[in-house]
Amino acid sequence: MYDGGTQTVFADTYYNLEIDQAGTKTAGGAVNVNGTMTISNSATYLTANYTTTVTGATSVSAILEVNSSSGIFHAGGGFSASGNINFSANGILRFITVSPTSLGTLDNTEGRVIYKNGATNVLADDYHNLQVVDGGTARTAQGDINVY
Repeated sequence: MYDGGTQTVFADTYYNLEIDQAGTKTAGGAVNVNGTMTISNSATYLTANYTTTVTGATSVSAILEVNSSSGIFHAGGGFSASGNINFSANGILRFITVSPTSLGTLDNTEGRVIYKNGATNVLADDYHNLQVVDGGTARTAQGDINVY
């Protein structure tokens, strides 16, 4: 658990990872989470120039910021956000095997959201850059989709 204040999240493989309490927690390298990732209680998780890969469920009730031209957040399990998802530059949020259930407040001024393989439901929202990658499965829009 990274709890309170400004911290560097070590490049490592975690079983579960909790980003909690006020302050920005910035990835210091590639971060892999084999279980669940939770971003909560006014915390900000910043991918920096690295890739964060979560195999299990991701829950964002605070701030997920995917930034720079090489910052990527791979969501491989369930994904639910009631907080903010922010981008800077060309950051990428990629749903790999399952569809997200909610995107919270999604930044539609920068970044890219990718629905890939088993992510069959494309959530209704306003996107800056949206990509739906063919994985041999049909995709279903869950309402109005705007791309700016």
